[in-house]
Amino acid sequence: MALPTLEPYWMKHYKNKTEQFHVQRTQHESDFRNKWEENSRYFQRSNVEATKKRAWQSDQCFRESMGALDALYSKNTKKENLSERRKKLSELLLNEQKQLEVELRQHRSARGGQVQDMKTRAEDLKSAREERRQKLADEKLYEHWRQNAPELRQVSNTIF
Repeated sequence: MALPTLEPYWMKHYKNKTEQFHVQRTQHESDFRNKWEENSRYFQRSNVEATKKRAWQSDQCFRESMGALDALYSKNTKKENLSERRKKLSELLLNEQKQLEVELRQHRSARGGQVQDMKTRAEDLKSAREERRQKLADEKLYEHWRQNAPELRQVSNTIF
């Protein structure tokens, strides 16, 4: 008598063949799909590479590249020119400041000379004023003496 849990040999063999066929077919389809996807990826990658290569080798890409290079060169040239200009301007500013300091010193010394000239002139004016005052005082004193001197009055009375 056969045990109910055991399968008969022919059933086992039959089931395995069918199952094996399904497994093989599924695996074959899976392999076919994988190969197809792999080939599809290869052609997509090749298409992208060819497109990029065509784009990189095109005249437009060359012009853009040269334009970018020219822009870079011009930018560097402008930076260099700007730094040279700043350097020249700083030198000019420094020279101008030095000249201004020299002018201020000369002006101060000239002004100092002017002050000295003004002092001398003030002293001369003062001495001239003092001389005129002294002369006027002497004249008045002489007139006063002349009017108050009794001998002169007698002489002048006798003459006139």
